[in-house]
Amino acid sequence: MACAAVDRADGRLEHFAADCFVTDALLFYMAKRTNGLKSLRLVNCMKVSHKGLVALGKRSPHLEELELTTCSIYISMKAVGQAFPQLKRLRLNNRWVNVECEEQFDNHRALDIASNMPELRHLQLFANRLHNSALAAILDNCHHLESLDLRQCFNIHIDAELRAKCARLRDVRLPKDSTNDYDHEAYIETLELNSLPLLFAHDGVFTQQYPFHGSDHSDEDDQEDLDVALGHLAL
Repeated sequence: MACAAVDRADGRLEHFAADCFVTDALLFYMAKRTNGLKSLRLVNCMKVSHKGLVALGKRSPHLEELELTTCSIYISMKAVGQAFPQLKRLRLNNRWVNVECEEQFDNHRALDIASNMPELRHLQLFANRLHNSALAAILDNCHHLESLDLRQCFNIHIDAELRAKCARLRDVRLPKDSTNDYDHEAYIETLELNSLPLLFAHDGVFTQQYPFHGSDHSDEDDQEDLDVALGHLAL
């Protein structure tokens, strides 16, 4: 059905939104059939990786809006930023889970946003586990940023330094602000980490059970994945 909708657009597809069913295979299919996508909004799409997004970016580099809500946490923001250099609105949302686990994934992705998305105007990081230092990097490097949504980002501490950095923004939503107008479910889960096996693969797609011990995924790995993805399409 999704492929048929892409075909009906006849190369003129500009906006695409979907819940659950999108995979890298569909993104590759879209990449071959459209070159003017402006907005992509994905929710609960756990079989999407940055490889599919980079393939799409090769044909639609002028994408301005991207939403990844409760998608894989292993999608490289470095690869995404390089694929969509004109990105102006990013929604990178999750659900807050009260477990003792490392926050390095969200901090690493925040630093990649800071380094690779200079045109951002609007950033939503709902229930993200980043810390103040990673957020400060975004505020220091995304000079065009106008709005920032930090609701349920409970690792963020609103101190004088952070307030000063946010003063230039038109709209800021703080971690404990109301979620009544949030587009998706907003609830806090309490789970035991030992009972929560994660499903993931190195390319960002959740495929197999694996105990959580952090990550040794490096910038070199990100660049290798990016190079592979850029060479994947023979268009």
